[in-house]
Amino acid sequence: MKKLLAIAAILSAPTVASSATLVTSGGILTGAKGVDVSGTLYDVQFFDTRCMDAFSGCNANSDFDFANVGQATAAASALLVQVFVNVPSGGQFDSNPTLTFGCTTTTSNRCIAYIPYAVLPTSVSAVGADNYGSPLDFFDAPLGNGIDAHGSFANVPGAVLAKFTVSAIPAVPEPASWIMLIGGFAVVGIQMRRRRTTVNFG
Repeated sequence: MKKLLAIAAILSAPTVASSATLVTSGGILTGAKGVDVSGTLYDVQFFDTRCMDAFSGCNANSDFDFANVGQATAAASALLVQVFVNVPSGGQFDSNPTLTFGCTTTTSNRCIAYIPYAVLPTSVSAVGADNYGSPLDFFDAPLGNGIDAHGSFANVPGAVLAKFTVSAIPAVPEPASWIMLIGGFAVVGIQMRRRRTTVNFG
């Protein structure tokens, strides 16, 4: 019986839906809710300001949402796929990056959302999610040339900071997961009924 319950639990384990909800204001993309980064849901907000204002000082690694380049790269990939190229939105923020907050004045038709992850001696290291149509790209680069803890992104066309915070939205099982969940309970119920029948008439 324990084995059956274990199998049912595995079959009914929900998977996280990977469709983020875009946040817009006046047709401008300002962030998203429920972005799935390696199985954890995050809310994302774009900041066109100083790193120190967006990240509580921007002078210690603990100020950032991700601890290393691998985590920040996973976040950048999720941002590109689930937010910029968002199927329900028709991909409009990918085809027209100037519709993204902080990139409205870009002259290169691109929007780079920087995700800081570590403090360096002279600047802050970040992964940039570069949304410029096709192909999408992300890269590791220091936020130098005045774009550091004291520099302002408001003075840099086509570049914003992307701040990730753990989402309050619970993981929602996909329809297929509900079917598997019901199926798992059905298997357990049938087995329990058979067992009772065996006890009563065996």
